[in-house]
Amino acid sequence: MHGTQRARTTSLLTSHGIDRALFTHPDSVRWLTGFAPPLESGVHQFAGAPPLVWYAEGAYTLLIVDGFAHDTAADLQVVRYPGYSYTAPLAGTTHFAVAFEELVTRSKGKLGVEEQHTTLLMFGELTVDFIAIDRWLVPLRMVKTPHELTILRRNFALTDIGHTAARAATMPGKREIDVWLEIHSAISQVAGYPVRLG
Repeated sequence: MHGTQRARTTSLLTSHGIDRALFTHPDSVRWLTGFAPPLESGVHQFAGAPPLVWYAEGAYTLLIVDGFAHDTAADLQVVRYPGYSYTAPLAGTTHFAVAFEELVTRSKGKLGVEEQHTTLLMFGELTVDFIAIDRWLVPLRMVKTPHELTILRRNFALTDIGHTAARAATMPGKREIDVWLEIHSAISQVAGYPVRLG
């Protein structure tokens, strides 16, 4: 689904002689993979680190806690590590560190890192010098693919439906939550599934 984004990123990295890369900014992870944690849950309490993308040897791998694994795309390599367990002590950080170390040590070459969103635990595994690649993907993300434009247009249409429902529901004496419920109901009905609203 996000193959175009990954191909453009590969071209960018190759043009700078970068063989491996660590993408840790949430926008980069979302753009490269399509994965975004559910709004309702926020940060996964048992994850060893936020979701990240590792690039090496022309392939992209999403490293993610197993509690989020159901939300990943089929066209992407995914490495899952255990977060929560009721049969053993909580060790999400340890499981993450093992999985991350395995990814990092599998490949060699010039390394690029989005260092501003990289945790100290990750830095501990990066034992070589690297090039900071923060914000490198921003210009690429500005140029939308046909698929992204389709999604944007669909979202704009749902927003229009929400605005129409809000105008109809807003009146003196009505509670804010009632207006929100009218908006949510109208959008979800047209979308065909419960839409996550903040």
